[in-house]
Amino acid sequence: QLLEPQDMLCRSGGDEFLLLLRRSNSGEVADLARRLLQAGTHPCQISGHELSITLSIGIALHPNDGSDLASLRKHADSAMYHAKRLGRNNFQFFDQSMNRRAEEQLQLETQLRQALARNELRLVYQPKVDLSSGRLTGCEALLRWNSHELGEVSPTRFIPVAEAAGLIEQIGEWVLAEACRQAMDWKAAGLQPPRIAVNVSAQQIHHCNLPELVAGCLADSGLEASQIEIELTESVLAENPQAVQETLEQLRQMGIHLAMDDFGTGFSSLSYLHQFRLDTLKIDQAFICDLAGNTEHRALTSAIIAMAQSLGLRCVAEGIETAEQWQWLQQHGCQYGQGYLFARPLSVAEMTELLNHPEQPLQSLQTAAGDHPQAR
Repeated sequence: QLLEPQDMLCRSGGDEFLLLLRRSNSGEVADLARRLLQAGTHPCQISGHELSITLSIGIALHPNDGSDLASLRKHADSAMYHAKRLGRNNFQFFDQSMNRRAEEQLQLETQLRQALARNELRLVYQPKVDLSSGRLTGCEALLRWNSHELGEVSPTRFIPVAEAAGLIEQIGEWVLAEACRQAMDWKAAGLQPPRIAVNVSAQQIHHCNLPELVAGCLADSGLEASQIEIELTESVLAENPQAVQETLEQLRQMGIHLAMDDFGTGFSSLSYLHQFRLDTLKIDQAFICDLAGNTEHRALTSAIIAMAQSLGLRCVAEGIETAEQWQWLQQHGCQYGQGYLFARPLSVAEMTELLNHPEQPLQSLQTAAGDHPQAR
């Protein structure tokens, strides 16, 4: 028996519950939270099925965190969401910094909703090169946001906000349409645009008709399907694999190239290579950055390259920053790569200049002070 007679428990909606306690100090509350988490580790039997649950607990204390029930509930809710962001199955006490973070997130969401109308979003293009020649073979479209009020906002900051606010589908549609439009602009200028890789999110795969969206962008721009490559992470493939497989097959039949991004960081990648018909395997940059000093990363990278070769997949190494990494990857059969050794993400004007000299190998471009390699 975890609760006492004077404790009050009610369901507030969905999978959320409120627990009103009378305890003398925060230590007693923390002890109860630990025991609740422990109780949640035991599977439940429901209609013959064994189900496991995890708890995320947020705690607000009277009177420091609020003098009325509404304030206490609001602050406990903030603490609960903080517990979820930390990986779930834990408890967190409220502190005022959570309110500040919530206000910052709300401001960011508000500005992001206006960004499309204000033309604040733009694409930059990171070249992919043939590692044997150093010549351009493709590029990856990367999203950037220069906010009028907030300045340059990192994608690592605004993409999670877009996903949480339900904006990622609208933004993803803009990215795809803009990449197609830009490729046709290059063609109209007499240049040969490289195949452009576009990242898609789980929400785009699972909550919108991606083949229809892609077909519409291609039709509006006049671009050939073979000029676009869709990049998906393993986590996207893991949710409802059958539905994902049907979506990818439709894209393949259209002539779209398919790539698995950040390969090697998940647990089920090998099974996906057999299940999904992909064209390209991209080795996560976490393996590349430490090739010189990590024998395990060298062994794994070598195995991934060999696997790609045996399955007839293009193999792209991300995050190449040194000549030593380039040489090692070449020697072990990796065909393609991208990274700051060859070029940082380029503006449209810089990419246009590059396309004006398609036969010229890319030279190493040094990052400006403070730049972060492979920033997304």
